[in-house]
Amino acid sequence: MTTAERTPPRQLARIAPEQLSAELMRRLPLEFLKRQQAIPILLDQDEPAVALADPLNLRAYDAIVGILGRPCRRIVCPAGEIEQAISRCYYLSSTEEASYLTPDPREPGQPQDAHLAAVSSTVQTRAEDLLNIADKAPAIKLVNKVLFHAVRSRASDVHIEPYEHEVKIRFRVDGVLRNILTLPKSQVAPVLSRVKIMANLNIAEHRLPQDGQSRVSIGAELVDIRVSVVPTASGERIVLRLLDKGRGELKLEEIGFGRALLQTFRSLIGISHGIILITGPTGSGKSSTLAAIMNEVIAKRLVHIVTIEDPIEFLLTDGMAAVTQREVGADTTSFADALRNALRQDPDVIMVGENRDLPTMSTTVTAAETGHVVFTTLHTNSAPQTIDRVIDMFPAEQHRQVRQQLAEVLKAVISLQLVERADGKGMVAAVEVLRDSPRIGKLIREGNIGEIAEEIERSVSYYRMQSMNQSLAALVINNVVSKETAMEISGNPGDLDLMLRKFFFASQGSDAPGEEGSMPSNADYSRIHKLLEVEKLYDDLQERHRQDLTERDERITQLQAELRSRYEEDSERDAKAQQFEEERERMARGFDAQRAEYDAKIERLQARIRELTQAEPAPAGRGGGLFRR
Repeated sequence: MTTAERTPPRQLARIAPEQLSAELMRRLPLEFLKRQQAIPILLDQDEPAVALADPLNLRAYDAIVGILGRPCRRIVCPAGEIEQAISRCYYLSSTEEASYLTPDPREPGQPQDAHLAAVSSTVQTRAEDLLNIADKAPAIKLVNKVLFHAVRSRASDVHIEPYEHEVKIRFRVDGVLRNILTLPKSQVAPVLSRVKIMANLNIAEHRLPQDGQSRVSIGAELVDIRVSVVPTASGERIVLRLLDKGRGELKLEEIGFGRALLQTFRSLIGISHGIILITGPTGSGKSSTLAAIMNEVIAKRLVHIVTIEDPIEFLLTDGMAAVTQREVGADTTSFADALRNALRQDPDVIMVGENRDLPTMSTTVTAAETGHVVFTTLHTNSAPQTIDRVIDMFPAEQHRQVRQQLAEVLKAVISLQLVERADGKGMVAAVEVLRDSPRIGKLIREGNIGEIAEEIERSVSYYRMQSMNQSLAALVINNVVSKETAMEISGNPGDLDLMLRKFFFASQGSDAPGEEGSMPSNADYSRIHKLLEVEKLYDDLQERHRQDLTERDERITQLQAELRSRYEEDSERDAKAQQFEEERERMARGFDAQRAEYDAKIERLQARIRELTQAEPAPAGRGGGLFRR
């Protein structure tokens, strides 16, 4: 019996990062350790040990001890922990080998977590482990190291761009394209062939665009890749979209929004119908924000959710809500067709990955009007621009009708911009928020879109809106971003500069130019918020009062018209009654005259009869009566 068989194994629930040793791992094949579920580690005082998922797997233990050439203690550890430790350790050693892929130090900032998305498991290709680069061809090693570094940098896209004498590799991290590596032009052919083979594309086709997909892994972490190859004058250009399946369930708290913005987002989750638009440039976090909102809905509402995406970037799992996810190009031909079909599935909440055309937007508006909540995205930079874009999608003769519809169904526009942090540690989101309000609805109906930006800035406290400049100002005031960076991002830097100067003048106990004595000596945001709230409340009350007066005036006018109509009807009836009365009196007079005439005739007849009856009687023997022979 060996020493390992006689010594009881020690239990270890978790392998700490400091217990991993790249030196011990270098001599052991990755596939062997993954298959045997074993890993060499260091205990206290650098004592070597072998962690095993199966304590009776002595063959693996003996093989590892034999390769290391030193005695090791036997440790029992959960299989999942061992698998994660293998990935972490190989990641550390592979990072050293791939150090030449680090970003250009002249690039602003360092890559941080880019909210990558998970995709559906429809891809049937076998996932190749990027950590396993032993005995690989140079092109395979290069592609694997590039993808490995891209995933670890949280890049959303990898660009391989051929030029006349070189090939540039760039990563899109936090929405910014960063130069990573420059290769000689001679290496583009094997790299291109390797990528095409991974995506099951035709390696002999160089004149037509091709699209494909692949899957790789870094230990236990799966990453789906969408591949696009397009021919250019300098050669074929490749763009790889990375979709990290190991990202897990994304939550609003993880995106980095403050408490007030979280309250705004969560208030939108409970609406019964309407459109919520998430906007921003490429890489600004629209899909991540949508996925986090969907997860909140799933956790808190008993509803049926239908998502339509191209591609599916986040896998959603049922909670309180039931979820149906559809992918354009896989199980449906277009967003518009999928949306029309979704309406027949009795959904409560619909998520449309992107509104790209008129049929999709038209169906989206119709869905919101018929009692559905629709979350969708647009590539625009501000809330007013978003409303203009939606209206301009429709023919000019329909603009008035569309404005009326939007005024009723548009519940919010959330516009996102990623801004580099002042400390260089990644990016932070500047957020513009537009909410539905009586004033916003009126501006949309009347087509006064240019006044919406001013209304947003006036509605900070009462309706929890904020403009992009106000969000940037808050980031500058709280030392999250620099003023110079905020000015570069702002669409109206002049207003932002004035906003910041007013604040800093107030905080220094001075009066802003032109406003001497109008502001307190300290920067009291609570007082400013209260004043804004009172002002907004007053404006809203005035607006409602004007609306009430208008409605009352219209009602009074309507009642007066009804009274006039009834008076005219009464006058007509009185005239007819008078006419009937006169006719009755005339007929009565005629009747009295005829009666008097008849009475006179009767009286004359009676008098004649009396005269005749008083006449002498006839002689005897002769006929009597009135007639004689």
